Amino acid sequence: MSSITVGTAVAVVAVGGYYRWLRSPSHGETEPKESEVAPWQLDLPCIDTTLQMARMAMLVYDDDCASPIKDKLVGGTGDVVKRLKEVAGEDTELWFYEAAGDTEAAVAFSPKNKRCTIMFRGTESRSDAIADVMIFKKKLEGPNDSADDRPDVRVHSGFRGQYYGEVEKLTNDGHVSEALKAKKGEVKEMELEAALFQKVEKVLAFAPKTELFVTGHSLGGALSVLCGIRLALKYPDKNVQVINFGCPKVGNWAFAQLVNSKANLCVHRVAHKNDVVARAPNVNYYHVGHTIQIDEAAEPHAFKWHAGCSYWTNWNPFIGLLQGGVGDHSMEPGYLAALNTHKHDVKNEDGSCSTTGEKPWVTAYKVAE
Repeated sequence: MSSITVGTAVAVVAVGGYYRWLRSPSHGETEPKESEVAPWQLDLPCIDTTLQMARMAMLVYDDDCASPIKDKLVGGTGDVVKRLKEVAGEDTELWFYEAAGDTEAAVAFSPKNKRCTIMFRGTESRSDAIADVMIFKKKLEGPNDSADDRPDVRVHSGFRGQYYGEVEKLTNDGHVSEALKAKKGEVKEMELEAALFQKVEKVLAFAPKTELFVTGHSLGGALSVLCGIRLALKYPDKNVQVINFGCPKVGNWAFAQLVNSKANLCVHRVAHKNDVVARAPNVNYYHVGHTIQIDEAAEPHAFKWHAGCSYWTNWNPFIGLLQGGVGDHSMEPGYLAALNTHKHDVKNEDGSCSTTGEKPWVTAYKVAE
């Protein structure tokens, strides 16, 4: 490579970084006022819940095991269905969705645990990869929205396009109760969000005290953030918890402010070692919620209202790439292996998570550098 080419590349990076530095507020400016923060928003998720979300995020992938969409779901005996029920509860009712753009999602509802979880699959296909690199921004509102209350809010156009894809396939696990039984085709020609929210609406009508969770890995993590804020806006009296893994930055500064300002929404992003995806995109994009950073020794460190790196540490994605950032992004063995080192943490007598153990899970927030 010639010195002119190298010099040009350095100049482009320098000018881009300087432009971002001039236009970008400091990361602390996305933090809501203390008076606006609900106490529950600062509660750190225990290892049981975090592991459950990680396993569910993993099981919506079309990997070497049977895919949720392609699996033969006869009587709920499919491999993925069985494993999801082992994770979420044997009474769990499941619905799987496949949308245009190859987006896959699932809804799991456990009446016993009073928990409804929406899961999004991460980057896997060519269309997913194309969506990842479409980094120009669009408004947050959905295709069917009549008004935009926050015209300054912009999100990654590729992630947004995947989230609002039209549903092409709905599959039941064959084990759905009559009270919540879905009709195949009832969501035909509906956008994915509308189909998912329709199911959530039925769940809440059936069990109003159900907790709402959203999870995903990689692209699925980005979709979980979009779903989380949209759920929080739709159900202002219902708390929504997002726990995702290897999540990229989803929107601009105004979007981060919007997400963090919602007292009924809590986002925890788990980042494994030098995961390069968890640091991107890097120009004028900001993280939302809180970060749980897992270090080289699998120890967790939590940072509240962490919007990402400042201008002066903008090289982190490139450094991460050189230090194994691609491998660190893998769900298995990466994230799951690190989380599993904490799964035997001591529990309280009532079964709740304890703050002690051989290798205790994260218990307090640190100050971000």
